[in-house]
Amino acid sequence: MTSTARLHGLTAIPVAGLLCATALAGTALAGTALAGTAQARAAAVPAAPGAVTAATTAGSVTVRWQPPPATAGAPVTGYAVTCTSTDGGAPRTGTAGAAARSLALSGLPDNRTYSCAVTAKGSGGTSPAARSPYVEHARLAGGGTATGHVPVKAGQSVSVTVPATTFRACDATVSTTDPKRFPIGTACLVPAAFVDGAKVGGPGTATVTVAGRAGSTGTTGTAELVIYVYVYGDVTATITPGGAAVSPRTTTPGQNARYTFSGSAGQ
Repeated sequence: MTSTARLHGLTAIPVAGLLCATALAGTALAGTALAGTAQARAAAVPAAPGAVTAATTAGSVTVRWQPPPATAGAPVTGYAVTCTSTDGGAPRTGTAGAAARSLALSGLPDNRTYSCAVTAKGSGGTSPAARSPYVEHARLAGGGTATGHVPVKAGQSVSVTVPATTFRACDATVSTTDPKRFPIGTACLVPAAFVDGAKVGGPGTATVTVAGRAGSTGTTGTAELVIYVYVYGDVTATITPGGAAVSPRTTTPGQNARYTFSGSAGQ
């Protein structure tokens, strides 16, 4: 029904449709304002840091990272770093300024496995966490073993690199076992040693063990371990006999490359 209004004895134009249109326009403007507010809040939170790594020394872990892309989220006002042991104990936390690219956390016992997370702080909140590979500073005194643990899921692979160690060649070994205690791999504990990965059969806890060699006089020392837990597929390539060279590139520690080519009996 159309409504009219009388002002000082004059009949005004119909107003019901005008009032409705004005109300709808107001609603649309309010919706636009709310959308803009939500976008502003999202833009005030930085993206996650990148390239997070960790390195161990006696009693401490140094965590390094790269800043989020300048075009992703809000400007960074600082960083928070937390290192947590998979073998128990309270986590260690620290903060760093916006220009920082590393932070050392002390008071972390040796012979434990740590995972470290870095978040970026902005004016409107905190970014998602970016995590480092697991790390451990293993220490043996006259033999024995040092054992660390990492959680795994079915289909994941566990591999280990050794950036640094004071052990002599094969005075100690580093080995991995899956949640069912089946061996994954083993290597002599020397600088740049690598324990190749293999997919675990079920969820649970994989074990990384540093052990002194029986009868060796050099079983006192330390080793820095970096432990990778990944899900990946092998890199594959086809070779043509007599053709161009093929160079597949792996991207993950423990990842393998598989080559196939055709041939016939007697070749």
